[in-house]
Amino acid sequence: MSTDVLSTDVAIIGNGPSGICLSYMLSGNTPYFTGQPHPNIYLQQKLEEHPDISILEQDLEYLSEGLEGRSTNPVALLFDALHHPNADLGHSEPSRLKWRQNEANKIPHVVLGSTLPGGAWQTMGDSKLTLSLQSWMELPGLNFVEWLQKLQKDDKCGDSIQNRASFSDVSKYYSEYVECMGIKENFLSGVWVKSVRRIRGKKINYENGECEFVSEKHGDSENVTNLFEVVYEKSDKESSMTSEFKIHAKNVVLATGASDLPNKLDIPGAELGFVKYKVQDLETAVEAGEMNAKSDPILVIGAGLSAADAILHSLKSHIPVVHIIRRRVNDPEVMLKQLPKAVYPEYHTVYQMMKGEKSSIPDAQYTCYDQHIVKEIQSNGMVTIYGPDGATKDIKVSLVMALIGAKANLKFLCCSGQRYCVNPKKQISSRNPINIDPYTYESIASQGIYALGPLTGNNFVRFLKGGALAICSHLIMNKHYGPRSKEL
Repeated sequence: MSTDVLSTDVAIIGNGPSGICLSYMLSGNTPYFTGQPHPNIYLQQKLEEHPDISILEQDLEYLSEGLEGRSTNPVALLFDALHHPNADLGHSEPSRLKWRQNEANKIPHVVLGSTLPGGAWQTMGDSKLTLSLQSWMELPGLNFVEWLQKLQKDDKCGDSIQNRASFSDVSKYYSEYVECMGIKENFLSGVWVKSVRRIRGKKINYENGECEFVSEKHGDSENVTNLFEVVYEKSDKESSMTSEFKIHAKNVVLATGASDLPNKLDIPGAELGFVKYKVQDLETAVEAGEMNAKSDPILVIGAGLSAADAILHSLKSHIPVVHIIRRRVNDPEVMLKQLPKAVYPEYHTVYQMMKGEKSSIPDAQYTCYDQHIVKEIQSNGMVTIYGPDGATKDIKVSLVMALIGAKANLKFLCCSGQRYCVNPKKQISSRNPINIDPYTYESIASQGIYALGPLTGNNFVRFLKGGALAICSHLIMNKHYGPRSKEL
């Protein structure tokens, strides 16, 4: 077991687009206003007040005041307004940001992730299309549409702003981004974070140039500093051995995303082997030939995009589907109802079937039970469902796909991070995100802990970049001092 310890200013846990974007900014890449007129005249006036000062070094609260959009985070709206002006009106205007390398703004950091850079996108590499438009998937400094045109050598690609990208293209983009932007050296891939805790101690320097951080549990000293200790594991493929490493950091950024742990059914039979919680499990089973047109139906539970993906994959493979949703089909909260047909034709196809309309998929065998819940799953494949009239029905199925959402995996934190949530009495979820200062993204519960991306309610790449801006700005303006509070 290794005892190597790495010291740095910022440890970023999560190497998805949130962590990648923050690494880009912490590497000294600094945004400035281009000076090109902005469609929001009030924001334009504010930007003109200090045209030669970087956005990072300006008052983000002042700049974001009055902005409206599809995010509840004001700095996310600010960055989006600067990078994608009038995006919500369907416009594709050039960014009002230009990026300059500023050595004075560089902050030492390390990005930890279990996959290659790209996070969860590296586990979804297939032909499915993103919900967001192509341009909204990009990170600063590398135009996604232009990158995709070069990749596919297709001049027509990206002409329409309604174009969406495939998951596989997005995963390639994020992998290449860290190479193209020269930030690969900041990433530690293939590692799993075990714990994060606050420590007090002092650094001892040795004559050979090496140093060690010694824990200081008692007494005070001028040289004693508050730091975070991040413990992570890395496996050696050749020896199959796992080594443990430590990082001492002044600040920790939570950028894990919010979909690592699928929500599980809480009913009898929920843990049976043919009950699955990820679309990839269905795809694997179909590819292996374990199911076909003669199989008993696949039971899909849920009304979100993952459920729709499972339905489409099954029907196109000529496998019958029984679909269970707890809401009414025409409930405004059903996501598939909210998506416009012109932009999301595949999801509109599923919603048509949910309403009982004829499917555009040839020979589709599909049955929807809205306002139903699953009561029990038996080992012989019999599933009991319960309807609004109180009646029960038994259905024989070959596979159960319970696609009912997911949550963040913050097991490396005390109480799985629950104490950092808006409501500390409840588990973290999309409705109970990390409670942060809206202009710095620092945890309200603990100084030196930051969060961004889905953990703060920003589920789209388009808006997570504002979190990176807020964190980087706060660290630079405060000289990236470490935490002051005594408990994690």
